[in-house]
Amino acid sequence: MTIGGGFTANVTVEQYEDALQNVQDANVSESLELLSKLSLKRYEFKYDTVAGRTTVLGVLGPELRTVAPEVVQVLPERFVFDRDGRGRIALQDFHVVDKDALYMHNLGATQQLIRSFRRQEEEILALRQLTIVQEMKIEELQGYLEQEASAQLVEKRLIAEAEVKKTEKLIEEAAVRGKEERKTLDLKRDHELRVENEKHALEKKRMQEEDAARRDQNRDLVQLQEESNIRIERARRETEEVLKEKQLAADHARALLERNTTLEKAAIDVEGRIRQQRANQDIEMAQLQQRLEADRVKLMQALQSTFDNLGQGVS
Repeated sequence: MTIGGGFTANVTVEQYEDALQNVQDANVSESLELLSKLSLKRYEFKYDTVAGRTTVLGVLGPELRTVAPEVVQVLPERFVFDRDGRGRIALQDFHVVDKDALYMHNLGATQQLIRSFRRQEEEILALRQLTIVQEMKIEELQGYLEQEASAQLVEKRLIAEAEVKKTEKLIEEAAVRGKEERKTLDLKRDHELRVENEKHALEKKRMQEEDAARRDQNRDLVQLQEESNIRIERARRETEEVLKEKQLAADHARALLERNTTLEKAAIDVEGRIRQQRANQDIEMAQLQQRLEADRVKLMQALQSTFDNLGQGVS
């Protein structure tokens, strides 16, 4: 095949359906989840080329990229013109939103909502049918219950009447027993009261006798106590006199002992002084003898020297 008369290219014919590969059903619940996370914004674009448009309704590229990055393409740089068309501006990191992909997600979310709505309608219809069946069963059971209730009421009434008669009989028997028990209790109380009165009288008489005996005993004890006090006082005085005499004798003996001790100390002192004087005299005599002996030796030496000198002169 010749194109433009310049070169020849080989062309292969293929059906469009054959060009589609790996076709799978989309998970429309994910589309619904994605759209629920998106937030529509109204904003102004400084370099909008549509005349007269002030605000734009849509999603912001940076926010959409955090939720669905496959729907946003980030261009490193894109050139735009100002509103006058004169100035050229380079926008960095320009976010291009794939609106076709968003539309498809919207279509999938709508399908998911329709399916959910239909499923809910089916569930509601099933619940209504189940309610009708249950109401019919309830009416049927209510009829059975009314019949059983009538029979049970008759039986319960008979049982209640029998219970009432039984209770009345028990009450009558209890009343008779109560009357007899009250009579017995009255007799017992009267007997116990008489016994207690007799005990009280005997106890009172015994206490009076004990009180009289105690008074007599106390009177004797008082007399004995007074006599004992007199004897104790007499013994105390006699003891004090004996102690005084012993104290005087002890004082006299102590005075004699102190005097004898003083005399003995004086005698010992005098004897010590005499001994000291004698010792001093002995020492002085010894010293005197030593001095006399020394003088005698000196005198003998002097005489010997004199004799020696005389002998040398004679010769």
